Amino acid sequence: MGLAVRIHAHGDPGAVVRVEEVADAVPGPGQAAVRMRLAPVNPADVNVIEGSYGRLPVLPATLGNEGVGVVEAVGPGVDLRPGDLVRPRDGVGSWCQRLVADAVRLTRLPAGLPDAQAAQLAINPATAWAVLHAFGPVPAGGW
Repeated sequence: MGLAVRIHAHGDPGAVVRVEEVADAVPGPGQAAVRMRLAPVNPADVNVIEGSYGRLPVLPATLGNEGVGVVEAVGPGVDLRPGDLVRPRDGVGSWCQRLVADAVRLTRLPAGLPDAQAAQLAINPATAWAVLHAFGPVPAGGW
């Protein structure tokens, strides 16, 4: 058993977000089990909770759009290995202690990448790039 941050309905985060015990699953063919190490909170995560994000998960759902973890076990037909550092993607649900996902929804990361950087590779860099390109260069001393 492990803990996961989940919702069963969309709405006010204070009212609908729950920490629940979930059973550990065994990875099947094409899947990997991942022990999560770090998962940030992004504004998009809050939008998912509220139900205002463009693509919403099927409920009930484990929350979290970014994070980093280590592969613990793999099913047949997976080229990931136990010990690989990975980033879940495509709405896997990273706010949990352990997850099982299709390996095609996990991106292998370079060993030794700091967790705080690895956990934010998907949303924050793309958002920063978009802001800089939409609003122009930041003047010296600006932020």
